[in-house]
Amino acid sequence: MITNGIGEPERWASFLSPTEFQALKERVDVDFALTNAPFRSPADDVSLDVFLKNTPKVLVRIYEINTLSYFLTQKRQLNTDLPLDGLVANREVTSDSRPMKTGAARSDGRSAVSSFPELKGQRGAWVIEFIGGGKSSRALVRKGQWSLIQRVGPAGEMVTVLDEAHQPVKDAVVWLDGRKFATD
Repeated sequence: MITNGIGEPERWASFLSPTEFQALKERVDVDFALTNAPFRSPADDVSLDVFLKNTPKVLVRIYEINTLSYFLTQKRQLNTDLPLDGLVANREVTSDSRPMKTGAARSDGRSAVSSFPELKGQRGAWVIEFIGGGKSSRALVRKGQWSLIQRVGPAGEMVTVLDEAHQPVKDAVVWLDGRKFATD
């Protein structure tokens, strides 16, 4: 309640010991808003809302992920636990956070970097990492989403790959158990 600015902070602080309240004031937050879209169309702009607290500077790193290589080697869905050690970010930006006007106990929800113009018109996946005050948080941004229709035909399985507009994708390739199947 205190960090979200709900009600009177003094009232809520009375429920905490002085040590707990001090720890709350000194806590570092780098958290994503739940309102961030989990999926975007390739034509969409990308922006992320981030709640920051006690983060005077924020380092933002953008990593483009080769999804095909990831799926073929890991055989699992891409998520934010991807080890980034040794990878070079496609873009790195440092921004100064504005000072909080509401007191150090309250989170100051704002966009540290509101826009990523280099992702507009792109299709793929990126991990965007925000680092500030010794804490980091990652977002997985997916742009574009293909789906498929699978049916049994006279010669076996038939697969049609569809784009976001539910239109067939020409020259689509399907990988199954490490084998590549092209259109015929």
